[in-house]
Amino acid sequence: MFWAVIRCNLRDPAAADAFNRWYNREHAPRYIRQPGFVRGWRLERLDRPEQRGDPGRRYLAVYETETVAAFNDALDRDMAESHPWEEWETRIQDWQRTYYRTLFAYGEPAPPQGERGGYWTIVRVDLAGLDADGEARFNEWYDKRHVPEVCAHPGFRRAWRLKLEPDAGDLGPRGQRYAAIYETDTPDYLPVARRGAVAWDGVWAEHIRNWEIGFYRKLYDHEGQERA
Repeated sequence: MFWAVIRCNLRDPAAADAFNRWYNREHAPRYIRQPGFVRGWRLERLDRPEQRGDPGRRYLAVYETETVAAFNDALDRDMAESHPWEEWETRIQDWQRTYYRTLFAYGEPAPPQGERGGYWTIVRVDLAGLDADGEARFNEWYDKRHVPEVCAHPGFRRAWRLKLEPDAGDLGPRGQRYAAIYETDTPDYLPVARRGAVAWDGVWAEHIRNWEIGFYRKLYDHEGQERA
């Protein structure tokens, strides 16, 4: 599977409610109905003291697709009929689009109930000083040991690991090559779970570059519908 991640800011924060209604009720559902689309989410960044690095754009839209081409084809169809951003074209800024390949998925969707699974923590990194075998060992550690250990803590629902999938349809900087996403019941679960732990198990820290951590709340979940 692949993810298309669209990031943007609003020029006028006072328009956030109208923007989210349009995106959640019209724009995102229209895309998810397209051939090759599996599901989708929308997120709003939370500014928290535990964040690390560049906090990035305020709003994220995430689409899981069978191929990168599925998203690009949907975009081409939309552009041929009308501009996909409609009246919001001039009201957004700092627009980015990035594609990822899913390396690993852990856990199952939580049944809708209050804020269960209503938050994501996204960890982004680059690697340095590892050959192909070393990178494979890093990924094996992350998928088979690190993610299960973290998700064994109460309040964790699901996790994904992604690797950048460069494509001509990218817009803006591509960012780090690897991302890990943790779906949790509150935004502070990852900092609590890792409190006192040795970063990267004391094994991989020397190879980690551009380490960033961001916190988000869900605005829309195709599996659980609109949350905002």
